[in-house]
Amino acid sequence: MKLPAPLLAFHDIAAGREEILGQQDFIEPLDEIEYAEDEPLVVFAAENQGAWVALIDPTNDDPVVWYDGGPKRLRERERLSGFLLQFALNEAASTSPFTGFATVTTEVLDQFVEEMVPVPLQPMRVPGDPTRHWVAPGLVAMAADYGESGIWLSVGSRQPSALRPLRSRLEWEQFNG
Repeated sequence: MKLPAPLLAFHDIAAGREEILGQQDFIEPLDEIEYAEDEPLVVFAAENQGAWVALIDPTNDDPVVWYDGGPKRLRERERLSGFLLQFALNEAASTSPFTGFATVTTEVLDQFVEEMVPVPLQPMRVPGDPTRHWVAPGLVAMAADYGESGIWLSVGSRQPSALRPLRSRLEWEQFNG
């Protein structure tokens, strides 16, 4: 089956490093991508507990990404190329060796990220809608808005030194940096 260049490039980058395909959620291995039942779309990604799968039209160069799993199919704001970058950022914020997690308000989030660089893509729909990303040297931050449950802020790094200055900035629910 012909697959879009952004998905093939993502797999090339991940070659030999399966963790890039996801530890929290998953991009399917190329040999496991298949058509959805009775659809011209293929399932290329899935949420870890089966809440959703992500689908694309494999004949498009940079296709629209659709989530299937709720009461209605949702269109992601970014096309596949942007989705894949955001997917990698979600994974980095959630599954890096050194992470932090806190539930915050909009005001606290705004103060927390003011020295970080916002990722210039439209917010994602998952894990919460909207989900936004920021980066700083050695650090990824992700904020997922869960409405009345608050904004879930996750930060991740491969180096504890990138998180250390953040320890005293919030009341973290989980922090190992």
